[in-house]
Amino acid sequence: MTRPRHDTIHVPLSTNSPPYRLDEAAAGDCCVRIRRRSADLLVLVPPGDGAPEFRCRLIAELRAYSVRSVVTRRRGRLLAKILRPSLLLSATYPADPVDALRDMPGTSLRFLTADGLSGGPAMDALRRTLLDSPGSIRPEERSALWVLGAHDRFYPSALSAVRRLAELRFVETVESRAREFAVEMQVTLDELESEGMVAPPTSAW
Repeated sequence: MTRPRHDTIHVPLSTNSPPYRLDEAAAGDCCVRIRRRSADLLVLVPPGDGAPEFRCRLIAELRAYSVRSVVTRRRGRLLAKILRPSLLLSATYPADPVDALRDMPGTSLRFLTADGLSGGPAMDALRRTLLDSPGSIRPEERSALWVLGAHDRFYPSALSAVRRLAELRFVETVESRAREFAVEMQVTLDELESEGMVAPPTSAW
């Protein structure tokens, strides 16, 4: 299906750099973040792959997709090529990266939208962790997110698993902070008690 012209972006074919804002990826990250005006995209790193290497592969896949799009959309349109020869030197990308990823089923890329991870404080906390610290996602969480990113018939079960894991993480975080607070309060009370045991200074008068 050909998208309206305002939904596409043309970039020079000589460079063919994807017009999307991809965050850098560090070793151990579970996803590559693509920033959007709406909810950001989280392209999941396949199990066993390194995030920096996967980011390079993602860019290569997007470049290959843009070239295929030019060939497909311009095939048989000789008049358009004559009237607008510059199109032959341009790679075409959807303005929204989610449209590109959805149109690339053969690449095995899996992704989630940030706003898709919602449904209470625990899921909100998991979403913030994915956005701000993707390297801290645990193996079991990463496996569940990978299944979720396939968007297939297992999606409901995967979403349920992700929510359960998010709840466990949230409870552990709350309990950990409660223990830290209790320790800090005990230290403060001990200091106050020690100060109270010191005799007040005698008056010089």
